[in-house]
Amino acid sequence: MLSHYIGKPLDELTLTEMSIAGAYTGFLQSPARQVFERVKSVMQIKEREGKKSYYRWSGECAVDLIRKEGIIAGLFRGFSSTVLREVPQFAIYYPSYEFFKRNVYSTYTSKETLVQFLAGGTAGIIQWLPPIYCCDVIKSRMQTATKNQYKGILDCILQIYREYGANYFFRLPLSTE
Repeated sequence: MLSHYIGKPLDELTLTEMSIAGAYTGFLQSPARQVFERVKSVMQIKEREGKKSYYRWSGECAVDLIRKEGIIAGLFRGFSSTVLREVPQFAIYYPSYEFFKRNVYSTYTSKETLVQFLAGGTAGIIQWLPPIYCCDVIKSRMQTATKNQYKGILDCILQIYREYGANYFFRLPLSTE
């Protein structure tokens, strides 16, 4: 489909064109991703507080969020931070995947499945390096924040920095900070 608009087969796209397509993909899929991420984050924060989540499954959590806060506030809290993460993440992933598939792994093996596996894994690692990982920290904080806790992304960043310092943006997911 993309090749139809660009006028080239996918295997002839430049890395820049793939990056633009990836950014566009990240933007388009952000609303759906937001809903799943918001529900997952709310359920995880309950467990992290040492309590067993009182939701038996994610659908129950989503319904409760909608009932208590409405569809927009309930499911889309922190949406701007999801876009902040998804757009650059996918803008990095697609050209990285193609670069490693075309230029690195295909020189070592002719087995297409292995090349795709290695290129996908490497691109996945690259897309989660800072600053993308830092965006994920911000996204999680905004999605689990209380109503009006943050005025926006910049306010969230500043509050995190003031309270925890710069290291917080690079913390491991299971850290106790």
